[in-house]
Amino acid sequence: MRKKILISLFHLSTVIGLQAQSKQQFFPCVDMSTASSYKAFSIYYALPENKRDELNNNVLWLRTEANCAQENEQRKMMPIASSSIPLEVSGAFQDIKVSSQSNLQSQISGNVRLSNQTIYATETQFFTSPFYENTGLQGEALFECVTGIRVDKNDFLRSATNYFEQTIFHIKYLQNTLGYSFNIHNKKYDCVLLNNPQGLDRYFADADSLAWIVSIKGGHSLLYGPSWVSLKDNLDFKNMVLENVDRLKGIKELNGRQNPKLKNELLDVPIFSMSFGGYFADGLCGKAANFLPSEREAFEPEDLNTEVTEAGQAAISRLLDKKVGRRILMDMAGMNVKSRFWYYNFVKDARYRKDSIPILYTNAGVSGLKDTDNEYENNNEVVKNNQNTYLNHRKYNLCRQDILELVNSQGLFGLSLERDKLMGKMFQTRYGAASANSAERRKIAVEAIVANIYTFIKTAQTIDAWDMICISSNFDMYSRHLEIYDSADKMSQLGKDLYQFFSNPYDIEDVAKKSEIISIMYKIPAQELVEKIMYKNALNFIKKHFPKNPNK
Repeated sequence: MRKKILISLFHLSTVIGLQAQSKQQFFPCVDMSTASSYKAFSIYYALPENKRDELNNNVLWLRTEANCAQENEQRKMMPIASSSIPLEVSGAFQDIKVSSQSNLQSQISGNVRLSNQTIYATETQFFTSPFYENTGLQGEALFECVTGIRVDKNDFLRSATNYFEQTIFHIKYLQNTLGYSFNIHNKKYDCVLLNNPQGLDRYFADADSLAWIVSIKGGHSLLYGPSWVSLKDNLDFKNMVLENVDRLKGIKELNGRQNPKLKNELLDVPIFSMSFGGYFADGLCGKAANFLPSEREAFEPEDLNTEVTEAGQAAISRLLDKKVGRRILMDMAGMNVKSRFWYYNFVKDARYRKDSIPILYTNAGVSGLKDTDNEYENNNEVVKNNQNTYLNHRKYNLCRQDILELVNSQGLFGLSLERDKLMGKMFQTRYGAASANSAERRKIAVEAIVANIYTFIKTAQTIDAWDMICISSNFDMYSRHLEIYDSADKMSQLGKDLYQFFSNPYDIEDVAKKSEIISIMYKIPAQELVEKIMYKNALNFIKKHFPKNPNK
């Protein structure tokens, strides 16, 4: 069933006259984790196949907004604040951004020249939670308010039973849709899905062009549907996973259970990385806690304590095999500590065999505590003694061992812009007390970001760590962002704010003194530090590790 999409245009005034701005005032950006097409594709994929071509191709370029109170055919959409939602979960989904955050206009406005696009197959558990039965709330009503995706639940579930097919069609959707230029104010803009690294510098230097690479989120994307998780110990499960890995690597044809239109076709879009981090069990590894405690009232608990399964180990080994097909890097985002530590041993073993595998960890904050520290979320739960901290010590964030392993591998850390990953309780309290969009709130947001950067560099204890940190916003996914930096058009401002701080550092209360911040800067000029964070590190990493066929 086709749904009406409310669309509003962003003004591109910030694009005009960019060349006139001084070098110190302006920074381009590479975003290592964003999902610009997630909302648009979910609407497209939920439509009957014969209706999909009618959807306007400009949806990716424009901002879409959900309307939680809009009438649908069956009933009135129920707002999240409705009194029919139990009190204990009434605030669980507040502050989730429902309008698109990283549409292409917004990326152009914020000078995001290159982005690593997350392909995520929506897990059906979001629609089938017992929470809906207990409250009488329809799944699609809550899901739209939470994510900004407006779909009919029955249409979506009919289409979404095959996660792997959904993933492939998402990639095909990008290939087809990005073939169109977008015109505004008599100026043409283009977005290119990169097949090789040769054009990176050219596209990055062009303010009128955007370049995208593709990564996949969630081990469930390798499955044909959620029911397969119950077969995780069977050989059929392992074989299915490995066959679909080979399809992503471009060495096995997209046939079998895939749509007949894809038969006898190899995937020609290189997949840069894959994370196994999702919200529900996938039969491959354990998860770090994604939901807040109040949200766990609404959804089934995540698979928190499982180690990497036999099928998961085989999948990781096949993904990283660079002798057959294109290597796909593993992204640690969302894996639990047990699974991450297994992977670090895997990387060390490969290093002994003269195969250097960089550890990629996107969309996270920094804890810096040891994994055995009591404050580092015992048993993966949000513990009460985490209330007086400035950094957030959830196990989704990097502990001391994560940082050291990443630096030793010459990897890359993508710093999230999510409030609940950047800030512990004390930072969140200060941030919440400041007026919205005020200078004080901006100051606190910058301090929280710098506090995470400071802890990462201090823990690494090497100047080389400055070459391994970048921005990984997680825009347009299920997350709560700092209001100051909650969309791609604000990325240029983020660069300016970081430049101002590192040009004139000051004490961050209960985190670091001015002298300590200066010491971890290693006498690197502020301009150079911010260039590294905003684009140079990610750009260099992508160039070095862009997937290529073994014979090339």
